[in-house]
Amino acid sequence: TTDGRLMRQEISMSFCKPLSVN
Repeated sequence: TTDGRLMRQEISMSFCKPLSVN
């Protein structure tokens, strides 16, 4: 469902955030 996809996208963004900052 969209909920599962949204959760995955949020996790990806969270990972990209710290990765980009580093």
